[in-house]
Amino acid sequence: MFDSDSAVRIDSNRPVQHTPRFLADRMLGRVTRYLRFAGFDSVFTMNRPELIDRAVSEGRILLTRDRSVAAHCRRVENLEWFCPETNDSAEQFILIYRRYELWRYRELKHRCMKCNGQLQGISPEQATEIVPAYIAGSVDGFMRCGNCGRIVWKGSHWRAMQIRMNQWVDRAHQTPR
Repeated sequence: MFDSDSAVRIDSNRPVQHTPRFLADRMLGRVTRYLRFAGFDSVFTMNRPELIDRAVSEGRILLTRDRSVAAHCRRVENLEWFCPETNDSAEQFILIYRRYELWRYRELKHRCMKCNGQLQGISPEQATEIVPAYIAGSVDGFMRCGNCGRIVWKGSHWRAMQIRMNQWVDRAHQTPR
């Protein structure tokens, strides 16, 4: 299960290979943020013309709901891509989780849901300078984004996201319908 320190449950003894990195189109912005919470390097772009070139040049798996982009992907060498056949972001996450066996990737740290930067733990004293005093005094587990400097903490929204992700992971491990 997802817990406060690692993002992805460990269900396999198979050796971990290269951790997948994702590039999503504008139709999959929400699932991109969920992948970030799970610890996966995931970016999205509103710039449709750059999708395929950027995915190939950065070695990312292209996630798209755009059928014309998917049709073009079929003709591109050295491109891994996936088109989830649903508009529901929870189902999209589950399909991606299954297809790329995301349970195999261990010890992933959460990423900033805003900019995809890596989150690094900071002390409550460091957080006191930025967050309200009542938060700094009542919450453990502060993190700062290495890119944008955003401070996040393991409060009620964090716990709700963990619960949601655990439910999706449980569904992903059930037999597909």
